Amino acid sequence: MSQENLNRGSDNIIELAEFYDANPMPSVAEERAASAPENELSSVPTAKGGYYLLYHGYSFTRNDTSHNPANTHYWRCTAFTSSCKCRTRLTTLGDFRLGVDHLTVKKRGKPVPHSCSPSAKKKQMLFEMCKTIMDSPRESKIMDAYWKVAKEAREEDLLQLPRQETTYQWLRRFKKLHFGIPGAPKHRTGFEIPDEYRFVTFGDSAEAESQNALLWDSGIDDGHRIICYYNPWVLDHVYDNPRRAHLAMDGTYKVCPRNWVQQYTVRTYLQDGEGVLATPERWNMRERALAGFPRTNNSQEGFHHKWNTLFAAAVPPIIWTWIDVVLENMREVRTDLVLRNRGDRRRRRAYDQMKDVQLKALCNRGVDEATLPEWLQRARKITRKLTKNGAYPEHSRRRRTQEANT
Repeated sequence: MSQENLNRGSDNIIELAEFYDANPMPSVAEERAASAPENELSSVPTAKGGYYLLYHGYSFTRNDTSHNPANTHYWRCTAFTSSCKCRTRLTTLGDFRLGVDHLTVKKRGKPVPHSCSPSAKKKQMLFEMCKTIMDSPRESKIMDAYWKVAKEAREEDLLQLPRQETTYQWLRRFKKLHFGIPGAPKHRTGFEIPDEYRFVTFGDSAEAESQNALLWDSGIDDGHRIICYYNPWVLDHVYDNPRRAHLAMDGTYKVCPRNWVQQYTVRTYLQDGEGVLATPERWNMRERALAGFPRTNNSQEGFHHKWNTLFAAAVPPIIWTWIDVVLENMREVRTDLVLRNRGDRRRRRAYDQMKDVQLKALCNRGVDEATLPEWLQRARKITRKLTKNGAYPEHSRRRRTQEANT
């Protein structure tokens, strides 16, 4: 496919957003598009507010002249502008403005055969992908819309689609236009952050709750620009009862926004919560073990591991995609806090509860110079039990290997 045809096809997909904004209610042609048999007339919307005509597995665009007979319309194959220059034509009787169900195909004496591959299903699938994007939130992935349609398609229909990355490119441009997403900045300087990327909103549009989430921006002219976001619903939960903050901190580079160097995340520990651990103040964790507080920042590193899976592309995301994921995570945390305030708690694994009990018992045991060897021996036994292979011998890799060999 030439670059000219690629750009033309991309423009057709993008302009669908303008068509839907002006025509929010589905037409009869739209409703018939996905269900009409291949040998009957069906349609999908065009960029200009009309529709493509689908017939015998091929797509046609209207090609009327100023000398058309009354209620007669001429159509040509959409591949006419491609490299194959398909010259197949179609003539219909009826008023096309009333919809495809008011049209009938006029038989031609010597029809010109198609010199291109079938394309009707391609148009239908791209149309359904665009509809899925419009029905999804802004932070949703275009690959979800792609796979929602593609995984239900027949093999012969899938072969009509362009290369996967080409389709992704079309869908990205369509989504950008439909949601009004700004262009990707080439540098970290020289652009303002729009209001829709400064505030986190939860709820319906009529009763939406909105909070400012952009804590600090060092400035659009700062060559070392730093942008900080914070979750406004978490402020009341930063301190526990003794007014002591337990924070977990870790940095990541893999999904840092494009043009930035590092993403650094600070999280807070909620008492009786599971999986949220803090940065150790000292390597001696005896006091924290006795108080039931976290002893490492493993959970923060786990958060970044999960965070990396929220971005589809292998390349760093643009700043707007990154902010969308940040705001979506804030909404999830807000929901979790509301349920926690109601009294909901996550169940901890029996293994984790057993680990805490044994560590507290070890730390509560008195030790002096005379009893130090005995204490160290007991500590070694407990730490060995804390490993999965020690606590649950049936999970041992060596045992599983022996059972497999026998």
